[in-house]
Amino acid sequence: MLILINKGDREAFNEIYQRYWLNLLQIAVRKVSVQEEAEDIIQDLFVSIWIKRHSLHIHTTLKAYLFSALKYKIINLYESKCVRKNYSSYVSANCKRHDNTTEEMVVYNEVQREFEIGLEKLSPKVKHVFLLSRNDNLSISEIAERLDISQQTVKNQISKALRMLKAHLIHGYIISAFIFTLVYN
Repeated sequence: MLILINKGDREAFNEIYQRYWLNLLQIAVRKVSVQEEAEDIIQDLFVSIWIKRHSLHIHTTLKAYLFSALKYKIINLYESKCVRKNYSSYVSANCKRHDNTTEEMVVYNEVQREFEIGLEKLSPKVKHVFLLSRNDNLSISEIAERLDISQQTVKNQISKALRMLKAHLIHGYIISAFIFTLVYN
């Protein structure tokens, strides 16, 4: 069956889909508790298999591979939710509503300018991966598939981008804070 899928046989792929999708869906629903999210995970799993069909090499049973792949899709979902929740909490805790005074606009524009400068200092590959992640909202697996690189490489490049941007912004913030204290004191 796998050999047929490697050759692009849609009937073999449909057979595997029909044979396993319900069992996979039931497990996904138990793990994520939301039917729509579970369906999305299963859909994404089978789309990934079809996309990678020519290079797919399974060294276990197909069933074991599918259940293992499902486990990692669920883990990725939880990681993504955790990151979004942490970011939302951070924004809520650190961003207060107040009037957009001239000083605030100056600070905002300065941070934006420093971010753009930091972004330009990234290597082209790291920058591209980072922008796919942040601007296009692609998951790590989607970026890996699109660029034909490993998920670990994507994670490493995003981490590198974040470290470099953070260091650049902190450096820029220290300089801006120093200038601010000279001007306003």
